[in-house]
Amino acid sequence: MKIMYVINSFGAGGAERHLLALVGHMVRAGHSVLVVALSGAVPGGAKNIADDFVLAGAQIAVLDRAGFGWLRDAGRWLGLYKLARVWAPDIMHSHLPRADFAASLVKRMMPEVVWICTIHDAYIRVCILVTGCFPGWAGTGAWRIMS
Repeated sequence: MKIMYVINSFGAGGAERHLLALVGHMVRAGHSVLVVALSGAVPGGAKNIADDFVLAGAQIAVLDRAGFGWLRDAGRWLGLYKLARVWAPDIMHSHLPRADFAASLVKRMMPEVVWICTIHDAYIRVCILVTGCFPGWAGTGAWRIMS
């Protein structure tokens, strides 16, 4: 099976470490795995663990785009869609709000792909109490689009 994982970046946080363990299991089970990071920037001085994903047996891709604000984000979303069209995953599995939103857009354009969305606890509390599920411009409307 071909599994495409989508995450915000390769910065070593809890979601990224969780994904790394999951990728290792999927590769050992014989699945083809591609891990896509929406950004190559590693936030907050975290360790970049992109090489760890490669060592685990996954292919990786980074969707950095030029521009600013929503234009840069739209470029990443389009890049994810194009990559999904070419790679043709059986399953697309996203982690963290930005990656979940990008994957939800791809799912709308590729209904044949099974999409799994993992929401991590720290973001649930922030979403409910502060941002309405997505920080910044997306607000509560993004949550309605995804569901």
